[in-house]
Amino acid sequence: MPKPLVILDSNILILPLSMRLNISEAVLEALGQPADIAVPDFVLQELEYLEKEHRHPKYRFALSLAKRFTILTTTTPDSKHVDNALINLCLEKNAILATNDSRLKRRASKAGVRILGIRGRHGLRLE
Repeated sequence: MPKPLVILDSNILILPLSMRLNISEAVLEALGQPADIAVPDFVLQELEYLEKEHRHPKYRFALSLAKRFTILTTTTPDSKHVDNALINLCLEKNAILATNDSRLKRRASKAGVRILGIRGRHGLRLE
């Protein structure tokens, strides 16, 4: 049986610095099995933009954290519709979306995407 694929949204990559969250461990604990964890190239581009624009340590940290995971090269054009691209990518790859964005969670859930969200102060849970 193949490992599940978890796709990370930018906000889930920004949280570990303040929450002291280890994404890999939190995914394993939430799913009860190892998973492949990936960051789409358009999420990486979004983090690069935020780091360049704001020069805040949380974006620099999120960017370095993102690069530790597999980067998914997509054919998604540059767009302001990152949420749509994430939902479509998760549906295409039958992946779980890790996000803490409540609006994105609702939209993705309605589309049939499984969601990993923040649980308490140091973990994730399958919603």
